[in-house]
Amino acid sequence: MIFTLTDRMLFELLEQKKPAHLTDEQRLLTALHFYDLRGGGLETQNKSDKHGLGLSRRNKHCFAAQEMMVLLAQLAHNLVIWTRNDLAANNLRFLKYGIQRTVRDVLNIPGSVQITAQGTIDQIYLNPRHPFAAIFQKSFSPYLARDDLSLILGKN
Repeated sequence: MIFTLTDRMLFELLEQKKPAHLTDEQRLLTALHFYDLRGGGLETQNKSDKHGLGLSRRNKHCFAAQEMMVLLAQLAHNLVIWTRNDLAANNLRFLKYGIQRTVRDVLNIPGSVQITAQGTIDQIYLNPRHPFAAIFQKSFSPYLARDDLSLILGKN
């Protein structure tokens, strides 16, 4: 079994006193006990990421391409979590939303984008009938205003 916890860390996490003389068998049994006590959050999070971000069949043959896919998946995961947390700052119901539900329900608000003659985005219009459009506007208008973007409920 391979793990990076020191003996002291392992026993602190289990809230147990470390024995003065620890055998390899005791160390292994303690590590297995700690492993059994952990929740399934990590596995659940990985499954949620795969479904919510559509990562189930994205394997690449080239190592560099596969590594880039992993990095992009991490970025997508972080962006969705940050978005969810910003929404939760205005409405606590979003705290219980996972990756899949955030992508499916919140990040699929219909709308349109107005582009300037220079090719930059000027205004973003959200469908006001979407149940999350108003909270999305309230949560993200301040961020977008710093870049001179308007987030508007209504049609262009």
